[in-house]
Amino acid sequence: MKNEKLKIVMYHGRAAGHNIMPFLEYFNTRKDIDFTFCYNEDRDFYPDKLNIKFFKIEANPGSILKLNKLLNDNIDIIWYHGGHSPYIFALFQRLRSSKTKFIFNVWNEWILRRAVKKDFRASVYRWAIRKSDVLHCNWHGTAEVVKALNLHQNVKVFYWGLHPEYFTTNTLPPVEETIKFFNWLPKDKTIFFFPKSISSSSRHDLVVKAGKILIDKGITNFKAVLWLGNRSNEELETSYENLIGKLNVREYVDFYHHKFIPFNDIRLIWERVDCGLQIAVNEQLSTTFLEPQFFKKEIIVTDIEPYRIYNEKMGVNLPLIPLDENALAERMEAVILGNTPDYKTLEFRSQKVAENFNIIKSIEKITKYYEDHVKRFS
Repeated sequence: MKNEKLKIVMYHGRAAGHNIMPFLEYFNTRKDIDFTFCYNEDRDFYPDKLNIKFFKIEANPGSILKLNKLLNDNIDIIWYHGGHSPYIFALFQRLRSSKTKFIFNVWNEWILRRAVKKDFRASVYRWAIRKSDVLHCNWHGTAEVVKALNLHQNVKVFYWGLHPEYFTTNTLPPVEETIKFFNWLPKDKTIFFFPKSISSSSRHDLVVKAGKILIDKGITNFKAVLWLGNRSNEELETSYENLIGKLNVREYVDFYHHKFIPFNDIRLIWERVDCGLQIAVNEQLSTTFLEPQFFKKEIIVTDIEPYRIYNEKMGVNLPLIPLDENALAERMEAVILGNTPDYKTLEFRSQKVAENFNIIKSIEKITKYYEDHVKRFS
């Protein structure tokens, strides 16, 4: 690597979305790094000056041959995000050069648990995970799961965080899509905001059922917004839509479908809503957990190990509730009635997020660590 550019190949299914955009923005500024982003779905990053390269993987032999050539072109690091498809994961592991350091950046705890099942799909996951040089976790809770399941010995924890636009004081006017959302929201009601992809990791159904409990008690001055994420389990989404219809709660609990919203407008949305929901089965401190705290909003959080660790390490003492619709309804009712933390508590939570979770600073720190690691062993 003497006097040569560090060569990084990064993969995620989408070259798009709020989780990937900061990586693309950051590496587009690093002209000292030869950076290629591989994806197999869509792309929405088109800056005026493009300094990084893109490679779209397609399901044909020609594309696979080109990917093979790319991955064997003296690549220093493959930074593999997510791992949702065990077969694409395995493809990268099969085609990689033995000289390349392979970082599996775990996004979801469910992948780890899926990997220890006894079927062919799980065996592919296990093989691909164990072929990785590093399992990179975004939070300590996920690292503990890796260790407990004995999936890998080299586990690193590096936090992600919030986009730099959140840390600026400049706010632009909302785009048309955001204005449309604001017009959709009811006036003079408590707004609960649950911005999460539909998956087995999140319990949208508990929000629907909690809404029904509140309505039956005569509490109707609220709206729970189930704001859809980048990707969703269609079967689960259909079942939740059916549940909303069956319980007749759509006026008070409903999904909101939307186009891409810029980071500036996410700030504006948090200013407009009253309380964030993080009704998770497992989680890795996503932005949907950090944002309401950063913007000094109340948050209702489930009692799972990652959040217990967060309370311990950050000293914020967030109240945690069981995964139960009655407990959720009780906490929502308290928020509706105005029983929320004082400003000092909200300010302390915000400071802890600001101090520890700035994604551009995090990416810079992570990249330097891996760059130094490659130099030591080259």
